[in-house]
Amino acid sequence: MIPKFLFSHLSVLCLGFLSAAHLMAAPITANQVNVARVAAGLPALAHSPALTKAADAHAHYLARNLPMNGSSQVSAHEEQSGAVGYSGEFAPERAQAFAYPHGQVLENISIGNESVDDSAGDLMSAIYHRFAFLDFDIDEMGAAATQQRYVYELGIQNLAQTCSNQAGAASLTQKYDCLGKVISKANYQQLCTDLPDAAQFSPPYQNRCENGALLNAPYMQSVCQSPPSEAILKGAGRYFDACGDGTRISAKWFNQQCESNREDIIYQHTGATYKICSPEREVNADWYEGYCASLPLDSVQESGRYYNVCANGFKIKSEYYAALGAQRLAMRPEVVLWPANEVAGISPVFYDEDPHPTPDLPMTGYPISIQFNPHKVSSVAIMGFQLEHFEPQSQQWQAVTGIRAINELNDVQKKFSALQFAWFPLHRLQWNSQYHYRIDALVDGGFRQFSATFKTVDLNLPLYEVQGGIEELEVSAKHFVLYRQPDAYDTFPFRDVNLQYKSNARVAAKVIDSSTVELEISGRGCSPFYLNTRLNEGLKVHHCPKNIWRDVFQ
Repeated sequence: MIPKFLFSHLSVLCLGFLSAAHLMAAPITANQVNVARVAAGLPALAHSPALTKAADAHAHYLARNLPMNGSSQVSAHEEQSGAVGYSGEFAPERAQAFAYPHGQVLENISIGNESVDDSAGDLMSAIYHRFAFLDFDIDEMGAAATQQRYVYELGIQNLAQTCSNQAGAASLTQKYDCLGKVISKANYQQLCTDLPDAAQFSPPYQNRCENGALLNAPYMQSVCQSPPSEAILKGAGRYFDACGDGTRISAKWFNQQCESNREDIIYQHTGATYKICSPEREVNADWYEGYCASLPLDSVQESGRYYNVCANGFKIKSEYYAALGAQRLAMRPEVVLWPANEVAGISPVFYDEDPHPTPDLPMTGYPISIQFNPHKVSSVAIMGFQLEHFEPQSQQWQAVTGIRAINELNDVQKKFSALQFAWFPLHRLQWNSQYHYRIDALVDGGFRQFSATFKTVDLNLPLYEVQGGIEELEVSAKHFVLYRQPDAYDTFPFRDVNLQYKSNARVAAKVIDSSTVELEISGRGCSPFYLNTRLNEGLKVHHCPKNIWRDVFQ
């Protein structure tokens, strides 16, 4: 593959400007993304129609507005209001414009790839984009392509369902004050519906006893209606006009009532009240104070904070939002390695992405990464890393030297988390070769070791390695691959090539990447051909047996 442009939230690849006159957009099935996720132990991403529509619209926009040569100064993740095909400035707005329920959306983009598999493969070689495809939270995707613009929108299902359903448990609890304690709306409504008899206020008898006690009004009303004979003062003595109608109630008898302990006589409350509920209810103050005092301090376990991520404005309380995340992550693996064990078809090289994790290097070998599930792991300290290459001739594993480790502390783009780590070989890997890596780490204080074996792409053609400078090469195949290891003299030796050959032979060339070119010879002639590179190096290729081409050209 030729180095392309990768843009990140996540990515873009570019190769040439396309006219907007022939736009043919179509949803795509990014099988390679799900193949990679399943190999890494993650669930495959479900198809999202809404995200597919958003991806399709953005791919259209890019085809109309973003040159293939990468000359635009605007990120491929950003749309300009007023431009043709505008559907939203960034991925969250675009997703919601096509009825996706929330804005927690990741986006990967590549431009210039020949196929969706090529696109997904390039994005997996770019570490920031890889982390998006292998994200622990995402579980659905919509993807589309328009004229080599590939767009992937990545979303979260249970959050989408919560926003759509507006479940009561996800809502912020309306709180009520209960004399300094917090009570939920549901409990408050239940309280008002089922007020006990002890809460119901009825006023005491209007005259207070000399000892300060209050008498029940119904009791005194019955006394006044039919006073007992012993309650009436006969002759001289102290009395109370307790009934207000001139009836002389004996003070001795009245005080005896005030000093009794009978609940039917003595008013059991203070006489003070609180007004609560809607419609308003008047309740005994001593009962309400006791009720509020009996509430636990954590009767409503909410912070009052919320996430405003739903397109419909529904606010999800932070505790419920955290529970949704915990629910997702509990079903994910503890750790994700890439390349995963026994995976084949890995690219030998990483060129570029935007932003760039290694901006001082024109290319590196394919990066190895490990990321830990934050629901299952709290802290990680990497103790060691080793990458080995299997040498077929010696049948031995040989250590690969020259590796750059990147983590949260030295990531120049500040995108790594504390639980994400990557290693970049400083030189590209070899085609059709087997590699093994081992990672030693302290995970939550305990020593752990992680390892995997993977294989790079097999081009399924004879491969000839050439050196820099002018030289001659004899090949025995008509269809083969030339490879030149990049060096300080020429980092991209086969980025631009041209061919010279005589009319009795035809040579077709396809640049696989900047160090690798595929050649196919047709015709009956035995004339050698010349492969010239951008630095005017020339390679003379003979494709007939020596006894033939020497006779022809002597």
